[in-house]
Amino acid sequence: MEIEDLEKPEPNAAVSKRSQYVDNCAVIYTQLEGIAGITARYAVMETLHRQAPEMSLQSDYQTALIMLCCEILKWFVHAFSISVPLTVERGLDVLGKIWATINEMDRACQKFRITVDVPGDDSESEADIEDVSDEGIES
Repeated sequence: MEIEDLEKPEPNAAVSKRSQYVDNCAVIYTQLEGIAGITARYAVMETLHRQAPEMSLQSDYQTALIMLCCEILKWFVHAFSISVPLTVERGLDVLGKIWATINEMDRACQKFRITVDVPGDDSESEADIEDVSDEGIES
């Protein structure tokens, strides 16, 4: 074996590292897409709430939404600092755990019901939070 052969990087190692990088990016982008869907869903809910003063949020629902938002912000903190001080693998593990928590909290928020009192109407209208969920988008 010649010295020149030792200095050349293994072609398979470079391909493997590149492939792992692409896989890591795919995981992060998939989670980011899910966060965008969650954010859009609750932005619609916030708009409805602001436009309909007769609509009230249960305090448990409001607390659950705030906790969900905090968890999403925590995900962003870890996503943008994935290489410092954590290794990439450890960072992805942390993101995966936070992502699982976000999904769990989102499912819990979807179980709440909205009650709207319509002025001049004797009946109350209720709708499931799930009615405005993003069908076809996988979390």
